[in-house]
Amino acid sequence: MVKIHAKWGFGNAPLKDNHRVMTEGAIRIVIAILEALPDPPTIEQLEAISHVKGQFARTVKQDQWDWFTVWALLGRPSRQPANAISKTLGLLRTALKNGDKNAAEEAASELRTTDILRYFGSFLSGDCERTKQLGTAGFIYILSTRDQPRLLKIGITQRTVEVRVKEINSATGVIVPYGVRAVWSVDDAAEVEQELHAILAEHRIRADREFFELDFFEASRLINDYLKTRRTFKANNRTKQQGETPILT
Repeated sequence: MVKIHAKWGFGNAPLKDNHRVMTEGAIRIVIAILEALPDPPTIEQLEAISHVKGQFARTVKQDQWDWFTVWALLGRPSRQPANAISKTLGLLRTALKNGDKNAAEEAASELRTTDILRYFGSFLSGDCERTKQLGTAGFIYILSTRDQPRLLKIGITQRTVEVRVKEINSATGVIVPYGVRAVWSVDDAAEVEQELHAILAEHRIRADREFFELDFFEASRLINDYLKTRRTFKANNRTKQQGETPILT
């Protein structure tokens, strides 16, 4: 008899207690560093910067069992700002370690212009279980199980993805829990869902279900291309209404 031991899907693993405590401590140290740069820094301060940098990098790489949990705890940062924060934290650490005050202040100033403190506040408050409706906005999600990586569940929710995944995994008939492979935030969620499913129609297994058979990276490419085209289309519409020159790509 085959036994299923997985309690959660890839990306959705809860943080271990020591990881959460370590991250909370590191965040508080980095907040203090941004308020007043140390001269010289302690080993603990440098390690704290590295640890926080790693948490943001985790949400970008999406390659750890708890990446989605960390992403939710950090307040769901988009990949571009999360990647920029991770890189700038690396520059800050290097500058402090090398005693380069100008470079350290430049990196710290850049970080202060980001939403890093809001992300820190979200993690420290532990607010990752919100169920509030997002209005017309929403999230595109790709889910799959480890044993069937090409069978993708691609849908949209106007709540949080973590709430939606819990619903799916608690449904009758779901033996192996689904994990989150990727997430995108969008406006006009209902419209996006129709357009996206039309693009993916040839890969759809059943017309009345949100399951598609294709490689995850191909699905991500199709979604990214669609979102890029949609953003350009909307931008051109705005410029036409304002009598400006349309954007060329």
